[in-house]
Amino acid sequence: MDILDPAFRYLAIRLSWYAGRAIALFLKQNAEGGGLKGNTPEERYQFFEQELAKGIDTIGWFLEQFPVLARILCTCTVNWVEASVEMLHRFQSDRDDLIDTFFGGGDPGDIRQVYSGLSDAHQGGRTVAILEFMSGDRVVYKPRSAAIDLAYEKVVTWINTQSGIKELAFSKALDRVDYGWYQFTAAKPCGSPEDVRDYFERQGQFLALQYLLCGSDYHSGNFIGQGAFPVPIDMEAMCAAGLHVVKELVGTVPASMIPTVFSVLKLGMLPMFRVGSPDRLLEFSSALTGQGSSGLAGVRPIWKNRGTDRLSLSFERPEKAIVEEGSLPVLEGSPVPVYDYEAEVLCGFQNMHRLIIQKREEFLSEEGPLSLLRTSKTRSLIRNTQDYNDVLYWGTSPEHLSSGAAFEVSLERLWLSNFKESRPKAVFEAEREALLNGDIPAFYSETTSKSLFGKGKNLPLFPNSALDQVHLRVSMADESDRRWQSSLIEKSIGFARAFDRREPPESRGDSPFLDAARRIADTLVNLAIRDDAGSRWLDLKKVSSTNDSLMYQVSDPFLHSGNGGIALFLANIAS
Repeated sequence: MDILDPAFRYLAIRLSWYAGRAIALFLKQNAEGGGLKGNTPEERYQFFEQELAKGIDTIGWFLEQFPVLARILCTCTVNWVEASVEMLHRFQSDRDDLIDTFFGGGDPGDIRQVYSGLSDAHQGGRTVAILEFMSGDRVVYKPRSAAIDLAYEKVVTWINTQSGIKELAFSKALDRVDYGWYQFTAAKPCGSPEDVRDYFERQGQFLALQYLLCGSDYHSGNFIGQGAFPVPIDMEAMCAAGLHVVKELVGTVPASMIPTVFSVLKLGMLPMFRVGSPDRLLEFSSALTGQGSSGLAGVRPIWKNRGTDRLSLSFERPEKAIVEEGSLPVLEGSPVPVYDYEAEVLCGFQNMHRLIIQKREEFLSEEGPLSLLRTSKTRSLIRNTQDYNDVLYWGTSPEHLSSGAAFEVSLERLWLSNFKESRPKAVFEAEREALLNGDIPAFYSETTSKSLFGKGKNLPLFPNSALDQVHLRVSMADESDRRWQSSLIEKSIGFARAFDRREPPESRGDSPFLDAARRIADTLVNLAIRDDAGSRWLDLKKVSSTNDSLMYQVSDPFLHSGNGGIALFLANIAS
């Protein structure tokens, strides 16, 4: 077996993602035109497959109809080859340092397998990869600087010397400026219920730390459970460029009056919702809940009549939902969601928040735990990655692959949201340039800069650097902020629990409608946020008209959309 066999499989899957629909259309055209030999749908498909496999003449005839596809396939293949060769050359030059850093000086042997395609493709088709050696040991390669991971390591090292806090874990990293190598983190189950409690308390600590460090994108795929330790495996969005703190609001209005987009809810660790299906109105996912008992069951492309000349693509909800719960602790073979461990999460959050406030002068000092952040580069997610995938999928439908102009026009869908959200034209141009080459756009920034960098462009976007906002958030954090963020944590988890019933509700009377109304009322009472401003609730609204993602907001006071209507409903139930 060739060491690149898994990497070749990734390339084949990626190319088929672009070419599959055009090939199916070409198959249909030949079938309807009588150009396929065979007495059955299966025989005609085999004939078509054999003709395509003959070489350049048949493939060339196909690609003449889809010249944009030809360019994309060539670009992706060349990029994959160059990125693979680059990675192997880097490994060869770094081998001795890798042995010393990750394997204690013991040689793990030759490379057995290379697994690439473990992330979206950025900057010329480069992706995260895992190298497996003859010894069975592994190391992770990422085509970006590991400086931010070393900065996190320094923060954690400082935290682990403090009292009243549970130790946190990190992945060891070796930085090479343009790329980095990382310790491979293997999942391990918890050994006892106490381990599960410790796991969620550590997640609460991490939640507070990253809230104060203006982090984001800590979704369920960015943690691996090792017993009682959640190990974050992607720190590239810690202290990321963006609008995290509104300077004019801090210290002038109560924390509970500041929009939730500037709260702990922005990190991605707490339940994130999206529009579901008629039988399941909302779907959610998070590092603390996993994807719920029903998983994510959104509409997906599914090939029908495979192996026949009637091959077709249908967009359906899969019979079995996708459930990924790798970020959850595992006890006795089963992943454990957070619902019975809210107290541990809140305890961890409050302890870490309190510690950093108490030690804020040391924490923010010039030579303190944040010192390496000043020379780090982080990634800023200005748009949901799924939005890029959706636009690229739309743009590579067969009708857009026959003309370069049609393909470029199809990417203009991104401009609609740019226009609505007042992003500079240069952002859209950088996004389009990446998508034209089959890449997912990626923007980076130095933590001390107000600008983004993407595709060679310098894009000034923000009034304050990320590090300035960290200093402001930590400097102004107080007891009222801790209480408000704790309320948001508690109620967002409760929100997910309400949509993740694992047992059917018991009937409480003769009327199923009144039963349902009472259950809704009970849920509303449990989810109410009560403070000096009265009772309010977390609400959801669509992020944009172009996708199904939802974002939190605090309920407004109005009858049809907020507290007024809830109060009227609860009053009627009580009566």
